[in-house]
Amino acid sequence: MKNLLIFFLLIILFLFDLKAQNTQAFYFVNLPHSVSTFGTGWQGVSSLTNDDALTYNPAKLTLTKNSKISFYRNPFQLVSRGRPYPLTNLSLYHKEDNIGSFGLSYENWDFGEIQGAVMDPNNPEGYSSKTFHYYERSFSAGYAKDINENFSGGAQLRYNYTHFGGVIVKGFFLSLGLLYNPDFCNNKFNIGFSLMNLGPAVKYEATTVSGETFTNYDPPPTKLNLGINFVTVENEYFTMPISLSISKPFDKRDDNGDGQSSFKTLFSDWSDFPNDASLQTGLSFIWKPLRLGNDFSFFQEFYFGNFSRGIKTYLENYYTHGINIGIEFFEYKFSMGYAGVSHNVHYPNYLQWVFPYETFQFTFELNDNLLFHRGNNKESYSPLESIILSLGLGHTARLGMAKGSEVSHYKVSYGNNFTYSFEASFYFDKRNALVSSVTYNSVPYDISYGSFKFIDTKFETFSFFSSYRYHPLESIRFLFVQGGMGIYRWNPVIKTEPRYDYETALQLSTGLTLDFLTPLIIIPTIDYNLILYPSTGDAPRIQGYNQFNFILKVGYKII
Repeated sequence: MKNLLIFFLLIILFLFDLKAQNTQAFYFVNLPHSVSTFGTGWQGVSSLTNDDALTYNPAKLTLTKNSKISFYRNPFQLVSRGRPYPLTNLSLYHKEDNIGSFGLSYENWDFGEIQGAVMDPNNPEGYSSKTFHYYERSFSAGYAKDINENFSGGAQLRYNYTHFGGVIVKGFFLSLGLLYNPDFCNNKFNIGFSLMNLGPAVKYEATTVSGETFTNYDPPPTKLNLGINFVTVENEYFTMPISLSISKPFDKRDDNGDGQSSFKTLFSDWSDFPNDASLQTGLSFIWKPLRLGNDFSFFQEFYFGNFSRGIKTYLENYYTHGINIGIEFFEYKFSMGYAGVSHNVHYPNYLQWVFPYETFQFTFELNDNLLFHRGNNKESYSPLESIILSLGLGHTARLGMAKGSEVSHYKVSYGNNFTYSFEASFYFDKRNALVSSVTYNSVPYDISYGSFKFIDTKFETFSFFSSYRYHPLESIRFLFVQGGMGIYRWNPVIKTEPRYDYETALQLSTGLTLDFLTPLIIIPTIDYNLILYPSTGDAPRIQGYNQFNFILKVGYKII
């Protein structure tokens, strides 16, 4: 007798959907698949990049400039064991003049081996255990075209597939999107709208030990996205857009608990709005490629955002951040980036992970004139006036909570220590520069009770900042002020949970660029860092850890 697969669960739910939206089938297709969308609060319907066009708005494919391939990985390392359940995405983008823009995407969420059972007439219990491979996959293809100078539209088809032993679930879905760039305010506004993953209810079937078949229907992963992107600052060297969007899922069920087609719920599932909607806000600091010479350019991008959802399921409020760095050489462009959740306001709804919520992306672009021998369509970048590369040594002084705390004779202390830095300053004129910096600091750390010290160790920190520098006084040109955003990573030497972590940080600096030994530049600097760190308790708020860095840097002016 041929074995029949049986399973203990009739509905295959996501094992760890921390976003609490597992009321929809195949919900993983709505998760971000790029650093820029993750870092700005899980949004991408109106952003000025083709990243995640096939996740949030297929009309964004018209923003494609060169052929591009993107690989994204979300490890999803969970509680206690830190076992990864990786979600990976591979996306391809291409534009054909006078025809339109195209995109392909493949997602794979691998849950690994899971224990199940099969009917076994030779076993006295009637069944035997068996290991099954559980995974979910998605394939999508999209097309978009400019309707006129201000409007573009796009469409997408998606095929989803779930495999869990003998249970196989499939679904086809349609997505539609619009992108509008109005003329007012010098085209600084960008408005996006999309209906993603329209389709019928998704059917699940499972067989019990007795051979009875159960059928269940889940709502498709349909979402309505509406967003606006506004470029606050833009020049030849950088841009700073802010973005705001709202997303509504359509997950209404009938009286039997079965999901319904999204073509029906688009009109009937509004009674719980806005309690079921999510709101996303984001800020980006995007460097345009800075020309270094010899066909080399460097760029850097920083993202900060917030994701919050209504109270239909329970409150969620995440702060996110991300950073991308890359180089461009001749007709090739490569970038790599990190994005993650830096803080969760409603802690009871957020499981503590052994490893932090971190994701990674790698992209490669190739100018189409190299592929197809077309005319030169490479962007021209404004030249830099000078570049200063510097190394620094200094000392860190912590204040307030950053120095430690004491409760009932238990005292936690964070000491001060040497700080080491590397910095690259890109001057596009004599008074303005973009600055990229990395700082390392080893922090003495001890816990004592009264006079008895029972933990005496350290942890290591790395800070990555993207900043803007300005020399305000023409008469004292060597004086500068500087401000920026960054990511602060700490690595405990002893075992902790999480094993390491990332936080968002803000930096204000002042200093001097003394050039009396040109090309050597002496740069004394005072940095004030505000590290946004969560407090403790049931609903931890963001609190600021204050520290000053007093650093003496020696730089070399290379152009």
